[in-house]
Amino acid sequence: MSPSDRSASVPRWIRTLPWLAGLLVGATAHVVWWTGHRHEPEPVVAWDDVPVPTAPIHVHVHAPPARARAPAMATAMVPAAEAAASCEPLSLAPPTMPFPRGARGAVVCSGHGCTIRRSFIQSLVDDPQLASRGPWRLEPDPAGAHRLVVHGVYPGGVAHLLGLRDGDGIVAINGQPLRSGEGLGALGALGSLGATLDELDALTLTVRRQGTLETFRYALVDR
Repeated sequence: MSPSDRSASVPRWIRTLPWLAGLLVGATAHVVWWTGHRHEPEPVVAWDDVPVPTAPIHVHVHAPPARARAPAMATAMVPAAEAAASCEPLSLAPPTMPFPRGARGAVVCSGHGCTIRRSFIQSLVDDPQLASRGPWRLEPDPAGAHRLVVHGVYPGGVAHLLGLRDGDGIVAINGQPLRSGEGLGALGALGSLGATLDELDALTLTVRRQGTLETFRYALVDR
């Protein structure tokens, strides 16, 4: 019997066994490979924060300088009479300088200018001696006549409200120059206001300030 005859006598399903065996071996190998890789953990990517390099900071701390010790002062007993003679009194303006009645609130200044109550000026006209209590003194003016030199101006006082400063010299009231006399009692300028006070709309002061003449205007109000 020839080989061809023998292969023809073998059933077909037997002849396919080698092919099936190879297929089974390949499938088994693939299953084994897939099963082994299925349980492997996925790779984890780790992130590391790298700080940005910065320049070093140097802090210099200096110790405070040593405080020099004050030299000891010798305490000597000074007789009371000698101490009183060596001390000069301070010429400070009192917080509330006496002034004519109604002065408080009679002068009001704002950004639109200053106003003076007419009744306040009338009280000075009726009794000019009241004005002698103000922060000024009568002195001869270098340019002639006299002037009222302002001194002792303090915040809230009448002179301060009028815009006057220490050393200012009032040389005229409503254009009338000042005359000699005691305070404002003998000033013809103030006395002349009595006849025309009701007709005036404003009061003007001519002031010599550091060698320059300036005019201050104050509106008269009846309220």
